Amino acid sequence: MAVIFIQNTSLRESLLSYKNLDLEKADSLINLAYFEADQLTKNDVLFIKEIFLKYREKPEDLKFLADKFLTIFDERHSPDKNLKPSKRELEKYLDALILINSPQANRDNCLEMLSQVEDSFLISHLLFQMVKKFGKSKKQECEDLLKNFIKKYPQTPLSELAEGYLRILNY
Repeated sequence: MAVIFIQNTSLRESLLSYKNLDLEKADSLINLAYFEADQLTKNDVLFIKEIFLKYREKPEDLKFLADKFLTIFDERHSPDKNLKPSKRELEKYLDALILINSPQANRDNCLEMLSQVEDSFLISHLLFQMVKKFGKSKKQECEDLLKNFIKKYPQTPLSELAEGYLRILNY
């Protein structure tokens, strides 16, 4: 599995704080992680921050998300099998994120997993991860995915982000 943020200690500490429901500390550390991140990972840190804000009202979801993100981004972390989300949507999203970040990922498997997620915010994060992973090898297909996303969610902040990724892909 790809370890994306291994060098960003603040992000790891933030995720541990979210898992322990120490939200004030977690919020401070994730802001610090953003400033420490390189340009390529700043958007990822922002997406993670927004996901935690979105699911903040449900402690079991915060713990589940933090544990899964730690599993994805830190090879030293062992997942807690006792944690379960309140919504199946989160499991589908995280399963897709794990697949996208694995060395065995291929476009078709990732698209199949992506199609099972319904939340537009979570879809956008997965889509942007796919573009980062497959943008060089499957450029036209990634362009088409971004254009379809922009059509489906026109004039939204997410479609503006997708347009940015489209410009970067064509640069």
